[in-house]
Amino acid sequence: GKHGVEASYWRGRLYLSAGNPEEAVTDFNRVVDRDPDYESVLFYRAHANQTRGENERAMEDYNRLIEKTRSASAHYNRGILYKKMEDYASALEDFNFYLEKDPNDYDSLKNRTICLYELGKYEDALSTANRMCQLDPENGESFVFTGLILHKLGREKEAEAAFGNARELSFSLEDNEAMALRLKAAGVEY
Repeated sequence: GKHGVEASYWRGRLYLSAGNPEEAVTDFNRVVDRDPDYESVLFYRAHANQTRGENERAMEDYNRLIEKTRSASAHYNRGILYKKMEDYASALEDFNFYLEKDPNDYDSLKNRTICLYELGKYEDALSTANRMCQLDPENGESFVFTGLILHKLGREKEAEAAFGNARELSFSLEDNEAMALRLKAAGVEY
């Protein structure tokens, strides 16, 4: 009955938070089999599937949830999936939706910047990167993004100043392989 559904839901949440998405999905499937419209289980099952690399299954649940609820969190997570699949235009739509609800979310701004950059929309990417710098002036990553975009726009002096800011903040590429690859692809020495 209802108690079994709730027990499976909460056990799935525990498995997911304990780093065991396979067991979590098993429990979440039990819940969905009994109650296909249980919205939060769709979100967590999508997240568990995303964690274990089952992107198509995750996408199905995010799409269902977004259709039913217009959930900002589901948009954000689906945006992450789209970005991973290099569908930057779709990812951008999802991050923009999330930013309508929370315009100062640093991670959404960062993801929006990446999508705009990858789509070659450098002026828009620069505007978003500048917002990141304003929101978190101690985060060197935003200055590296700004420098990279300024480099792409041919504004080398400004790019070098932005990279200088990042260096002053001790930003290291060691923990940011994606940024290191973007800089290398753009021919930028950091």
